[in-house]
Amino acid sequence: MVTAIITGINRFFFNLDSNVGKGQPNKFDDVEFVRFSYLAMRECNTSNPATLNYRLKMGSVLTNVRSTGEFGPDLDEAIRAHQAIRGGTQDGHISAVPASGALTMSYGPNQGWMMIALTNTIYDFMPDVFPRLDREPKCGPRLRESVQKIFVR
Repeated sequence: MVTAIITGINRFFFNLDSNVGKGQPNKFDDVEFVRFSYLAMRECNTSNPATLNYRLKMGSVLTNVRSTGEFGPDLDEAIRAHQAIRGGTQDGHISAVPASGALTMSYGPNQGWMMIALTNTIYDFMPDVFPRLDREPKCGPRLRESVQKIFVR
């Protein structure tokens, strides 16, 4: 289930329950989160230079990402393109951030977790209701359910 993490700088980010990518567990709500992130990157109106740079450089790769469905070639291509732009690890996986990683927001010098970048992209897409992804009509049903479990107890 998609979860929430609070970083060492008191910032809210989403986290995966397990990795997403070729040969990874690909739990459905985790996959929906990654899909939703790339949908947000494709459709958001933002002045954030990082998001604009990703969108520009990823181009048609983002256009090919389906908004729903299990992990497939479209998402694999988007993850790999995004990693190539960012540098650092290029294994085709979006990794769940370990507890120790949330304190630093990175796994090495100048190498931030992909989940941080994806969460920032979603924030750019829906700043007025973030982090309530469940209030966005384009949020998938399994992701919506996971987000509601975070906030409605």
